[in-house]
Amino acid sequence: MLRLDLLLLLVQRRGGVCLTRRPQAETSTISSEDGQMPKKLRGNLIMVNVPSGDVAKTAQFYSQFLGIDLARSLYDQAESYHAPVSEDGVDISVNPQHTPQEQPMAFWAVDNLDQTLTQIRNAGGDVVWGPDRLPIAPAAREDYKRVLKEEWPELTPSDDMGTAAIVEEPGGTQVGLVQLAEHAHGHFNQGKFARGLSDKQVKVHDKAMKISKKIR
Repeated sequence: MLRLDLLLLLVQRRGGVCLTRRPQAETSTISSEDGQMPKKLRGNLIMVNVPSGDVAKTAQFYSQFLGIDLARSLYDQAESYHAPVSEDGVDISVNPQHTPQEQPMAFWAVDNLDQTLTQIRNAGGDVVWGPDRLPIAPAAREDYKRVLKEEWPELTPSDDMGTAAIVEEPGGTQVGLVQLAEHAHGHFNQGKFARGLSDKQVKVHDKAMKISKKIR
């Protein structure tokens, strides 16, 4: 689908600043109320961002590795590429690397970003960037609206892709969080398009949890 590269928007909004962790809060645990894995997770993986010192070469590498051509993003302020890698609504995105320390980052879609950030702070994590809006470049809006109408006529476009933040978990790894605008739900399989875990996945994981208790 012809669309705006969500990750490039986020990276450009960050301005390439090296993100530094603030003092760590007291930790607690996020879990389901009954202790079992829910079918609908609180966050769904939607994108893996790969920063690169040579975006074109990295995009070509992943095109050959994955067997799918990466498309140039509709954002015109920097060179970046993207492609779908899963029917579940997961994309790969290749963007300019702002610092040598910048590493690949997973981005998760959540229903309520403010609520999720509160949960993350309570669990010992920290917000290192955002939340901030992800505006669609004016030059790309009309094409985006046209394709959205062709593919998901029931969705209404807006001038942004949603709101995002970057957090750091207690172990020091940074991850991205996005509360997608409703018109982006179709591409990323969110909202009414979301696919929960299968009964078998839940059943097998519950068994794995019981087995794991034997490991000391």
